[in-house]
Amino acid sequence: MARGKKTKQDELAIVARIKTLAEDSIQSTNTWQTNSEKWNRMRYRIKKTKNFPFVGCANLRMPTVEIKLRKLKSALINTIYGIRPVVQVIPNPGGSWESALKIEKFLDHLIMDVMKAKQKSIIATDQSLEKGFFLLKPYWKTDIMTRIEKLWMSFQ
Repeated sequence: MARGKKTKQDELAIVARIKTLAEDSIQSTNTWQTNSEKWNRMRYRIKKTKNFPFVGCANLRMPTVEIKLRKLKSALINTIYGIRPVVQVIPNPGGSWESALKIEKFLDHLIMDVMKAKQKSIIATDQSLEKGFFLLKPYWKTDIMTRIEKLWMSFQ
């Protein structure tokens, strides 16, 4: 048989193999999905409707998970962003403290105002505490510009 030609049985076997791989991957994520849904229901106090001892009776749950997550999230965020500037620059032994303070202020401006890292890290911390992990993609847009400056002096 030529290399490029496939029979109908070969095509059906490939399709069946792809379907079994897809079903296996769905089955392997079921445990994580059920645990995630369980913690989500616990966090936001979602319960089934209660009909015992009578229909429509109260179904209260104390929001202990949400309270714990809020306290832990605020403690973690406060550890990083509680002091401004968020970075510390120590000059070389021969360097000046004034330039180090300017660098601190500039880096703080980049992190807090330009990149808006605090808002993104609040969401990431919340999701990682609830779901177990969260992925952030750090990137920085870089524009390289070549400038030619002409210096001239006039003596009159």
